[in-house]
Amino acid sequence: MSSYKKDYTVKPISIVRYGHDVVKLSRVRPLSTISAKLIAKLFIEKGLHTEDRKSKHYESLEAYFCTLPWILKEAVATHIQQRLAFENDSCLSLMPEFSRSKPNNQNMSFLAWRIFSRHSKFLNLSEMFSEGSGGNEILHFLLDSDQEEINHFSKMSLSSCEISSTNLSYTYEVTDSTWKPQLQTLFHNLSNITHLILKYFCDDDTLSMVGKHCISLQYLEIHLLPETMKDQQLTDDGFEEFIQYQLRNPTLREIDLKECYSQSVTSRSTISLSEIPSLHSMHIRSFHLSWISLQICNSKRDTFPASTTLKHLSLNFFSNGTEVMDTLKNCFDVVPEPRFVQFLLELIPLIFNKLDKINLDGIHGDLLPMKDETYRFLKNVVTLRIKKLPKILELSCHLPRLQELELFYIPFTQTDVSSNANIPIFPSLRKLSIFKDSFRSSILLTDLQDLLNAAPGLKELKIHQLTIKSKANQMLVNITEEDFITLFRSIPHLRNLTHLHLIFNDSQCLTERTLMFLLENCQNLEKIDNLLYWNLSFDTLDKACLARLGYGVHYGSRYHWGLDWKGDDGTTFDSEAPVDRF
Repeated sequence: MSSYKKDYTVKPISIVRYGHDVVKLSRVRPLSTISAKLIAKLFIEKGLHTEDRKSKHYESLEAYFCTLPWILKEAVATHIQQRLAFENDSCLSLMPEFSRSKPNNQNMSFLAWRIFSRHSKFLNLSEMFSEGSGGNEILHFLLDSDQEEINHFSKMSLSSCEISSTNLSYTYEVTDSTWKPQLQTLFHNLSNITHLILKYFCDDDTLSMVGKHCISLQYLEIHLLPETMKDQQLTDDGFEEFIQYQLRNPTLREIDLKECYSQSVTSRSTISLSEIPSLHSMHIRSFHLSWISLQICNSKRDTFPASTTLKHLSLNFFSNGTEVMDTLKNCFDVVPEPRFVQFLLELIPLIFNKLDKINLDGIHGDLLPMKDETYRFLKNVVTLRIKKLPKILELSCHLPRLQELELFYIPFTQTDVSSNANIPIFPSLRKLSIFKDSFRSSILLTDLQDLLNAAPGLKELKIHQLTIKSKANQMLVNITEEDFITLFRSIPHLRNLTHLHLIFNDSQCLTERTLMFLLENCQNLEKIDNLLYWNLSFDTLDKACLARLGYGVHYGSRYHWGLDWKGDDGTTFDSEAPVDRF
């Protein structure tokens, strides 16, 4: 009888310059990590994670663990929550966070929180409206505690996304008569909260309670899926009450609505928010400025009063949000009409005329009008994420402050660079990321060279899921390793790179020769990512030479070709899956 033998494979994942945390490069895990994971494992195996506020083991466990350093306690609590999240089953939901616990299992453990995390300044309550869940137990514990005992919390994240199996509705929708009075009491007792994150359950009543009771609030972030019940909507009415409280007691400095997909929040709210005298930063999506023309028509004055305090605006015109939302196949909003985009680009500098920093988190280049009003808007853009713009190099003179560019590549329009006056330059660009656009999976070597030449101050370069092709005898062919090295030699300022992230569809052409060339010629290089996609192995690396140059290696391993790669730090990589899943 033959014994089964695992196919154990080790490959380098990244090259990192030695720093102060040399221990992170070691394949041997720190004792603190091993201890925290072992405690978390025993805690769950003994069933302690299921115990509620009536637990008889609290006093003995508290006495046993009271001497642990707070850093180690936080690590134990994190590992317990990670193990519980891993064991949970998926549920009918649009979001991966929408999970329903197994019988006798929870997303959070009350006893673990009380022993290991109760004195932390950050309070995270997940599924706090579901009876019997750890989050619900923590909520009731906080409601029964004296205000002095819980006043140390300064940051709080509240979320509810469980689906009731009896009526196939979100739990928060059918239990609002119970949790809203409880939430009001919680906000009143936690008067020192400065940072608040509300995920998936926020409506007008909730936002009004935040404005009334969170008297020290400085940062507010709201995540919201499209409304499922009419009386559970977040609308302009809720923001109106919140803004009135803030105008009487202005404390809010930053508000983030990038993941708030409520179509009922319009320009009526966003423009009024900018009138809060303490507000300096706002993150919104394009539909949060809808009906702006109607707002102007209904206003008793010709124009809105310009905001005198708002300095930073983050705006996204893309049809989807984060990578998680991109899996939902455009079910939220559509690509804006060109007329709407042009109108906003003209109006924003007038309404927010004190802006000195704009993050354009997503826009389609074919909707970007090339005229003076657009150029006036672009002059303060510091980060730009753009699709479908073959004339990106022609915009360089209108983006003097651009520091980060994320480009979904399509072939560039040929420009005349015969004279030095016409050579495009992004003077402030420090980070460049190039992605494939739809089904286009390659980038021309000449276009890449022109783009890199236009960024003399570049520090970070990321090429993601693309194949670099060059023309040979009127045909497009993949570049060789020699072509890649020649590209770096032809652009001297690439020697100043600090971070390099290369995922080519044909990156197997890159070997240890390229790696050593980069390390020897780029003296400021701190890290090279995603070596899993290079033609490298554990045996081919010259580890002594790397150590002499001052670099260490992060390794990954797997036991079978069908399994994911797992880094030494616990990070999981799947070399065969789309990189967008990372």
